[in-house]
Amino acid sequence: LGHGLIPTFYAPALAASAHGADPVWCVVTDTDIHRIWVAARPDTCRVVYLAPTQRAADRLRSYGVPLERVEVTGFPLPFDLVGGSDESAARRNQERRLEVLSGRGSRPARLTFAVGGAGAQVSPARTLVRELIPALCERRITITLVAGTHLDLARRFRRTIRHAVASGAPLGAIEVLAKPSFAEYSSAFNRCLAGTDILWTKPSEMSFFAALGIPLVLDHPLGDHERGNRDWVLAAGAGMVRGPSESVDEWLLAALGDGRLAACSRAGFETLPRDGLERIVGAASRHPHVARQRILQSP
Repeated sequence: LGHGLIPTFYAPALAASAHGADPVWCVVTDTDIHRIWVAARPDTCRVVYLAPTQRAADRLRSYGVPLERVEVTGFPLPFDLVGGSDESAARRNQERRLEVLSGRGSRPARLTFAVGGAGAQVSPARTLVRELIPALCERRITITLVAGTHLDLARRFRRTIRHAVASGAPLGAIEVLAKPSFAEYSSAFNRCLAGTDILWTKPSEMSFFAALGIPLVLDHPLGDHERGNRDWVLAAGAGMVRGPSESVDEWLLAALGDGRLAACSRAGFETLPRDGLERIVGAASRHPHVARQRILQSP
């Protein structure tokens, strides 16, 4: 703690500050946040909040956090997906993505399904795969089902794939992303996102990946913070709300074919910030007592 603590969740930030840790920065991971992110006496708490949006910063100030302890930085997108100050990786991936979304590419569009909720994903994923079998056979789309570190979920996803192949889906058109440890999964997920053309997800902290030019298909939000994230994505034109599962082949392929998903990709890439990680590290490094920083992932 003597080197500084930068969690992406309020609980460790507030606990560390209450026990005398200084400095403590808290990276906010939603566009709007609940009062629980702030100490009971925010005027005496030493946490410095690094907010992804002006709305989140304004909310913190409305809860009593002093102006000097709130800084708008943007969200810390992974360095591997941005590529530094020249954004070389983001631009390279975006060029390839737009070729596919605009109908000029030679490969199918890659849909990544990363909704969260472990076992709750199985039924929606099964329906998604079943409804898209004709598009899989026509090589219009491929699917990655993200299980994270939930290996039992991965096994259930693989059963879904076996059923799909038995129903005519081509081998290799559907894959599962799962790793036994978070470190392995994080790296693999970043590689997956680099090649993703459409991201189906809840409007959680995953919403910020729209800044990379990945058009979002937004599943049902859970809580006010996710509703705020959804509204932020939609206001930027960077995503669309999912339609009925039973007709996903109709509305999703229509949005791919008529250019709506390509337009979402351009809007996210052109209007949303990607320099959050650099600005967060810069904000932390300005503290005179910090020798190094380590961003701790939220649970």
